[in-house]
Amino acid sequence: MDNLFLNRRSVRKFKNIEVEEEKINRILEIALTAPSGRNKKPWDIIVINNKELINKIADARPEAISFLKNAPLAMVVVMDLESGTAIADGAIIASYIQLAAELEGLKTCWGHAFEKINLKGENVEEKIREVLNIPKNKNILCTIGIGYGDEDKKPHDLDKLPMDKVHFNKY
Repeated sequence: MDNLFLNRRSVRKFKNIEVEEEKINRILEIALTAPSGRNKKPWDIIVINNKELINKIADARPEAISFLKNAPLAMVVVMDLESGTAIADGAIIASYIQLAAELEGLKTCWGHAFEKINLKGENVEEKIREVLNIPKNKNILCTIGIGYGDEDKKPHDLDKLPMDKVHFNKY
């Protein structure tokens, strides 16, 4: 199990291989077990395997999420901000998606969307909302590119962990 966490790295280059439906379903089964505040589950997941739609989403913020154009699969985490825990809950399920993909032998990369403005001054959430027909009362937390990795990244080195970021009993 340690390898799951040590090996999970953001990968922005993917092989041109479709992700099997069985793997997508297993990722979703795991993701949907993610905890949320008061078990409200104030999120939705949009699964996109249509290349034209993936490219349009990537165009919403090309300076940051152009890697999606290389991905055969994307998931978008949508949240309902009426829940006071929506942002944290969305981040948790997005992490579950990434870890579940890693378990399936796939690689991922997260792209921020929430409250982001692209270099053209356009609202990224609004651009993605238009492409995916997301209701106005929902917010888009992130996009996740998913696929078979086409770049090698070394696992995290335990000797290089930022242990200075850990504090016991007080800051």
